[in-house]
Amino acid sequence: MRTWRHVNLALAFGVELAALAAVGLYGFSLDRGPGVRVLVGVGGPLAMAAVWGYYASPKAPHPLRGVKGAAFRVVFFAVASLALVAGGHERWGLALMVVYLANAAVLRLTEPAPLEARMQAEEQAG
Repeated sequence: MRTWRHVNLALAFGVELAALAAVGLYGFSLDRGPGVRVLVGVGGPLAMAAVWGYYASPKAPHPLRGVKGAAFRVVFFAVASLALVAGGHERWGLALMVVYLANAAVLRLTEPAPLEARMQAEEQAG
């Protein structure tokens, strides 16, 4: 079970990177001047990464937990998926959201129970 969880944690990281790439792709595909394309293509992913780092990363200074955290993550990936759709990549947008939701469900189902997590932490510490 532990290996399955590690594989899904790696997949989650890949999906996070894909979300940032999706926003960048959207920005660079805008039918605007080069300044706007670079601003959105670089600034969009940087802004999303900053917000993710502040609220959702494993070492976030102000992590959102429970329903707020789940809602934040769904909105984050919905924005990335919609960026793909708006850029003309409808199937990739749908695929990104489906992979995110499936991965989130697997991570939730393989999450260690509180007692098991505490025992694992004690094993590693001792």
